[in-house]
Amino acid sequence: MIFGVAYDNDDSIVYVSNTDGQIAYATMTDLTSDVTWTDLGVVVSDGSIPGLGYYEDDYLFVCARGTPTQTIYVYNTTSGVPDVSAPAFSYDVTDVIDGDLDGCEWDGDYLWVYELNADYVYKLALDGISPDTGIQPMSLGGIKASFK
Repeated sequence: MIFGVAYDNDDSIVYVSNTDGQIAYATMTDLTSDVTWTDLGVVVSDGSIPGLGYYEDDYLFVCARGTPTQTIYVYNTTSGVPDVSAPAFSYDVTDVIDGDLDGCEWDGDYLWVYELNADYVYKLALDGISPDTGIQPMSLGGIKASFK
């Protein structure tokens, strides 16, 4: 089952993840052409990957729902292809969020982290990438207000 999806506009690459902890990617030139998927192998051996995010030509963010940890892995990319041999960074967010990770998305400044069956979305600011740093819980009303 496909869980997470991210897209690299510059290289036209689509990334997908599944419930078995795997990631695949493909170059997608248009909506009607066939694509060939490249499986990166098992990236997270003890859990699933409900969310992915992509930052320019630098990082692929992988939100992993494991047992018992909830971890965000950050992999370096070259021309859109992630190096999954070892993460560049990893963030254990088990004690930060109340439940299980349910996904993540990059908006250009922040990584938004979703919690399964919860009323909050967490805004993760990454040092050197985001305007500020830290993890902040934010209600849906707070998110809407920040876009006014």
